Amino acid sequence: MTRTWQRWASVAVAASFATAMALVVDLNQTDVFNPMSMDPQLASALEQSPSRATGWDVLDSDRQFRSVLTFPAADGRWCREFLLSQSESHWRGVACRDGGEWVNQVVGSEVFLEQETQYRPAGAGDSEQVARFIDETATDVALGPQQEAALIASGW
Repeated sequence: MTRTWQRWASVAVAASFATAMALVVDLNQTDVFNPMSMDPQLASALEQSPSRATGWDVLDSDRQFRSVLTFPAADGRWCREFLLSQSESHWRGVACRDGGEWVNQVVGSEVFLEQETQYRPAGAGDSEQVARFIDETATDVALGPQQEAALIASGW
C-alpha cells in the first residue's frame, strides 16, 4: 500500500510542477502582440488617420500603422483596410465600426517592401482573406480623400 501511495504522490507532484511551469510560461507570453486585438492606439489611428499610399503613423514604441482605404459595407458599417508593422512582423487587415467601436474583422500576415525597386514575386505575402473580405463586404468603391476627410471630421 505504501508503494502505491508513493507512486501516486510522485505523479501528483510531477503534475503540479508541470501545471506551475505552464502557468509561468503562459504569464510570460502575455506581452506578445495579437494583431486581431483592438487596443486604444489602433482604434484611435483608425478613427483619425487619413488613408495614404506611403508613410506611417507611430502607434507606440514599436508599432507603425497606415490606413489604406475606407469603404462602406453592405450592412451599413464603415470599414478601413490598414497595414500594421511591429519589428519584423507585418499585417494587412480590415476593421469596421460596430456600435461606435472599431472591431478587427480580418488580419493576415503581409510582406512589406520598403523600396519600390525590390522584386516581389506574385502572391508573395498577399493577404487573400483580406481581399476576399473586402470583395464580399464592400458595397461601393473606396472613398476619395475629400469624402474620407469629411467622414472622419464628422465623427463617422
